[in-house]
Amino acid sequence: MKRFKFKYHHTEKELIEIWKREKNLKVRARIHALRLMMYSNHSKKIICEMTGKGRTTIFDWCRRYNEKGIDGLRDSQNIGGSVALSDIIKTVF
Repeated sequence: MKRFKFKYHHTEKELIEIWKREKNLKVRARIHALRLMMYSNHSKKIICEMTGKGRTTIFDWCRRYNEKGIDGLRDSQNIGGSVALSDIIKTVF
């Protein structure tokens, strides 16, 4: 099985410091999984079991990290478009 190729944006020590400062729990979990993928000797299967996430999810986080660094681990704010209310619904409310 191929090993994921990382563009190392941060050392392990830097990732730990970023993890400690991060307030968003989802991002913290993603940093933890990323650190395991980058610096541990655990298999992908074990990392998935440790994090409770599937392989596809973890590889998506790794890809996003490679593209945008830590910011890639954050959820985007604009998921989906804004919904426009019709004139009929506006008059009801």
